[in-house]
Amino acid sequence: MQNQTSLATFGVAKVNGEHFFIADSEQTIRAVVERMRDDACPIAVLLENEKILGVIDGGAVISQVAGQPGRWSEPARTIAASVPVVVLASCVETLRRHLRKPARTVVVINGSGLPIKVITQASWLRFLNSAVNTAIFQAYPHLDIAHSHAQPVAS
Repeated sequence: MQNQTSLATFGVAKVNGEHFFIADSEQTIRAVVERMRDDACPIAVLLENEKILGVIDGGAVISQVAGQPGRWSEPARTIAASVPVVVLASCVETLRRHLRKPARTVVVINGSGLPIKVITQASWLRFLNSAVNTAIFQAYPHLDIAHSHAQPVAS
């Protein structure tokens, strides 16, 4: 029997998260968005009193700030989305937590409560796609998809 892998055996550390930075919830929306732009970083994790308040991503900026010039000077916390937070856990437990509170993002923290990874829906899709491909090649190592003679189906 070949060595099989399972989603239940993977720790969430195996999921490639998104780039993020930590910002104070009292910073202005403009300051946070400028840093997102300058650092090419799509997500800001906001802390308030050293606890995770939520996240800001491009979707929040577009839906809540675009076209409203007066909002740029407001504190970033006014547009932060609350998100599920998990301590390093298995992929299965983290995914369950993500699905229990539907959100675009899950923040993974270490034992001290500091964010160490941000997992988005896109992160999960990339991870699951890779895991399925790995499982297929483990189950059928003789497959040579790159050189298969399969023909496209006519529509």
